[in-house]
Formats: sequence, structure tokens, C-alpha cells
Amino acid sequence: MDEQQNAAYYKRLIEEAGSYHDLVILRSRYFGLVDRTLTKDEAQEVKDRWNAKAKDEHLPIAPASKA
Repeated sequence: MDEQQNAAYYKRLIEEAGSYHDLVILRSRYFGLVDRTLTKDEAQEVKDRWNAKAKDEHLPIAPASKA
């Protein structure tokens, strides 16, 4: 399986997101691909990780360079 089609790859991208804005960009670019290329369980794990990160109260809304 290609690295970009691996659940761990998407989870790593989510963890590396530095702001909510970054998370929204990841969601808009990759969630369709996640649904098409991963199993339902893997896709749900990625989405759950995204939701958990998005709810982090310490996560800034905008990237530091745009805040």
C-alpha cells in the first residue's frame, strides 16, 4: 500500500497540524481520499483522530504566521 494511502500517514499529518486552519485544509484535501482508499474502520480511526485534535482547546485557530 502506498504511504499516502496508509492510515498512519493521515494520522501523522493530523498530529503535525499546528492549527485548526491546518486541520480544515487536511480534511478538505484528504477525507474523500481516506473514504475511498482505507477500510471503513481505518477511515473512522482517522476521522476520530481529526475530531480529537480539532477539539483540543490549546490548538490555535490560525497558523502562527497568520495569527
